[in-house]
Amino acid sequence: MDELLSTPIAVRLLQQPEARLHDFLVLDAYKPKMHVMYDKYLSGVTADFALVVRRAPPAADPARLPHERPALFASFEASAAALSRTMPYGPYEVNALRTQFGMELPQSLLERCHRDGVAPLDWQQRHRGGALAAEKHHQQQQQQQQQREGELPGNKQQESGRVAIASGPLVSASLMETPLMQCFQQLAVEAQVQVQVQAQVLAPSPPALFDRTERLANSLSRLVLTVQRINALRHGCRVALFAGRRASDLLYLVLQNLYCAAHLDGYDGTSSLYVVAILGREWTQMGVPERECWGGVGRLIGTHAHEQVSAVQQLLAPYDVEAGRRCGLPHGVAVTPLLAHLLFLAANGSGGADGGSATALADTLTTAAFLAVSRALAVPAAFRRDVEAAFGWLVPEHARCFDLFRVWRLDSGDYEKVAAQIIAAWEARCLELQAVGHPPLPRPHLMNSNLSSEDDIAAVCNLDPRVRPTTLAFGTLADGFLPFLDPEGEGEDGEGGKQAGTDGGGSGRPTMSLASVVMKLVQARPPRPLPSLSVSGDGGGDGGLPATAVKLGDGDGDGDSGKVQVDPRLEPEVAMAALRAATEMARGSATSALDSAAVSAVLAEAYDAVTRRGVLMAVPPTME
Repeated sequence: MDELLSTPIAVRLLQQPEARLHDFLVLDAYKPKMHVMYDKYLSGVTADFALVVRRAPPAADPARLPHERPALFASFEASAAALSRTMPYGPYEVNALRTQFGMELPQSLLERCHRDGVAPLDWQQRHRGGALAAEKHHQQQQQQQQQREGELPGNKQQESGRVAIASGPLVSASLMETPLMQCFQQLAVEAQVQVQVQAQVLAPSPPALFDRTERLANSLSRLVLTVQRINALRHGCRVALFAGRRASDLLYLVLQNLYCAAHLDGYDGTSSLYVVAILGREWTQMGVPERECWGGVGRLIGTHAHEQVSAVQQLLAPYDVEAGRRCGLPHGVAVTPLLAHLLFLAANGSGGADGGSATALADTLTTAAFLAVSRALAVPAAFRRDVEAAFGWLVPEHARCFDLFRVWRLDSGDYEKVAAQIIAAWEARCLELQAVGHPPLPRPHLMNSNLSSEDDIAAVCNLDPRVRPTTLAFGTLADGFLPFLDPEGEGEDGEGGKQAGTDGGGSGRPTMSLASVVMKLVQARPPRPLPSLSVSGDGGGDGGLPATAVKLGDGDGDGDSGKVQVDPRLEPEVAMAALRAATEMARGSATSALDSAAVSAVLAEAYDAVTRRGVLMAVPPTME
């Protein structure tokens, strides 16, 4: 670490004012990829994103902060408002995407972002309904959270009061998500600092400062220990640093990326567009030769996020209902999660003519449902033509949607169980192909992005090779704080430090922890009513659409996901009805006998409606 901190780039970063780090939005590389798809196919969609604190230290309880620490909360509100005045996708971000991600942002997207900007934040009334629905769905998970020392379950925190909502055009609202999560994380740290300083002032010993320099030194020390422990596992996996939205400090985030790139075994790149843009700006202004400006943290990496599936599923839910009707089922069949993936691939490609990096993020409505439906769905002919024309990607006529995905990202649930489901589906599909004379599919790469500790990494790397991950993706587990030293106490070996939020074994030393905070898409609205379908019944909400966008996630083996999300503003009965409908469809999709021809026809119709007829565009092709 001393070597890193003495480099010219680190010295420059340490010496500059903190405000300079707020010139760019805190974005990950997957965001612009999704925005390309939104700009191309969903330009008329508006959306709401809701800030949800799943877990936070008591000092950062969002229900109490406005009253107990009004000045601090006012500062948070001012920071959030400033995000709407920050220009997205400026020159350094565009250049970072071009040089480190091989991605050229379309001019239409840049014009849209610079015109609409980042959606403003509005504080709206929160009802108990959304919290109740999620709470009942993962009651066992909640009970486990309540037993954790020093943490409050998020749904208990936010069962009433106000909720932060970003509302506007889909791209504009989406741009608020990760920057606001980062703002809240820093609020949580500052709230704990105030508590610690007050406690030290009242204590007989001299007060500790807990200032930014001390916190940064503490976090960097913890980072060194964490990297050493991970490297000692000799895991043999590629490592994707997904550390771009919930860092304890923005300066720490940049230094963390530089340190991991140099010292973390298997490091394969960073998801943080923000970090690469910051470094690119600083190196450029330092006069570093252009060919060297884009090194340091390596390439940008990224998949996509649940928001695109949640949006497409709510917007086009009648197609799920229609698929179920054509199969003679009393529930829908989840074809829209596959449609969302196809739209993403049609807009962005998959890394070349062989489709080698096409990634499935399958758990929005459960991986089990995604696997079953993807094996039943033929790839639409229009999609095959689109990706061949745009990217040279040749998809065989006999391909099922399952065949497209070479990388599977596992983001919730029991990793071993879900990985076994994916590998079993791959093995079964290979047998089907070989039985009719087609070559088997390449073995899928498994990415585990649901890791919260070094112990989690050790556990998955000791699994049977059949289900062992190819890639480990994490960020927050490499952040946080060791127990702080008392101002006049003896120095203690940092090796005894535990995860952020512990007290190092009951030593009584001051501690601080990180919040678990997300901002999820909870509403997506079409620009106009969808063309009529032969749908029996409605989708559970006004106009035949569900009352909320839903994320279920995969169960953990003992209970449900703990990552369930619905609109927190809904009344209880509405939220529960929407969640029951989504759960019923997911379970039915995973367990029912599906008519392949019928569901494939529905998918083809939905793909045509979005890509040819422009049902979600601001101006459909027929109206131009």
